Amino acid sequence: AVWTSQFHQRWGCEKMKTLIVYATRCGATALTSREIAKILSEENFEVKVVDAKKEKIKDISEFELVIVGGGLKMDRWTGESDDFLKNFQKNLAQKKVAIFVSSAMKSLFERQGKTEDLQKIKKSHLEDEALKHHLNPIALGLFDGRENPFYSYPKRRRTGPEQSGSND
Repeated sequence: AVWTSQFHQRWGCEKMKTLIVYATRCGATALTSREIAKILSEENFEVKVVDAKKEKIKDISEFELVIVGGGLKMDRWTGESDDFLKNFQKNLAQKKVAIFVSSAMKSLFERQGKTEDLQKIKKSHLEDEALKHHLNPIALGLFDGRENPFYSYPKRRRTGPEQSGSND
């Protein structure tokens, strides 16, 4: 809610026709996108949410605000989100744009107090991503990539004495 409240408080984005485009691997970015859409809808924004893996976007001219979200895995954006930014780079330069990423590393680094590592993620995957596509976003967001209650992370396989039953 804090992230989306910046749209109309700081940048005068009220009741805009908004497109939220996302690509997700495990579902966290989809959940975040739907939550952003819900909050903006409650603020009287007209919102369309598109999963870039399932629907190809051909035109964004009708939208005033475009929010692009992607997941991070192995230090890379979800391909479809990155492709959207690349393919619509010129159009997005004429719009109000916000970008966000979902990363499981966010909560891990927060728990471990690794603020420098969090700043590196924000710089390399938000600020640098915006620069790469010549964008000047009105907001950048880093969200937890483990929010999907339907996804269970694989358990690590144990090796060594505790698995083999050895008493060494």
